[in-house]
Amino acid sequence: MVWGRYAGRERSARGNLAESAAPLEQSLRAALVESRSRYKDLVELSSDFAFETDAGGRFAFVSPKGALGYGPDELVGRLASSLIFDVSGIPDESPVFTPRRPIVDHEVWVRTKSGSPALLLVTAAPLTTPDGSFFAARGIARDISQSYAQEQALVKADIRERDRKSTRLNSSHTDISRMPSSA
Repeated sequence: MVWGRYAGRERSARGNLAESAAPLEQSLRAALVESRSRYKDLVELSSDFAFETDAGGRFAFVSPKGALGYGPDELVGRLASSLIFDVSGIPDESPVFTPRRPIVDHEVWVRTKSGSPALLLVTAAPLTTPDGSFFAARGIARDISQSYAQEQALVKADIRERDRKSTRLNSSHTDISRMPSSA
């Protein structure tokens, strides 16, 4: 009865394997919960807004703070491209919210909830099926409207300063040419 002796060991080996797998599964579960919690905290603490769009270009996820004056529940289900604001007279045809290739720091004008324009800096990547078909996109967008306005104000101030210097230089040149010669 050799078989009987080994059969008992096999059963106990399976039991030991199951017992040793339980702590591993608990550790993996705890690591997953911690990882999700860390990700959630980072998204909630970020001044940027995180988003995910579905294959149709509708927001499927927006970070808890919302964006552009909208709450997340006002954006989820909304066509992301409906936010794009045409400031130049030339529509922005780039699929910034549904890119087919990763995009980094793409500037796009959008309309806030109050209707005013805002400039976003968007970084996004497509999500694809194993066969390469697009099914969603994830990204981060940062409102850079204030820094853009400050930059434009500095440019205008620089132009005014150059104009003022040029005017002074021209008027002093004119004054020198009117001086009587000593001859």
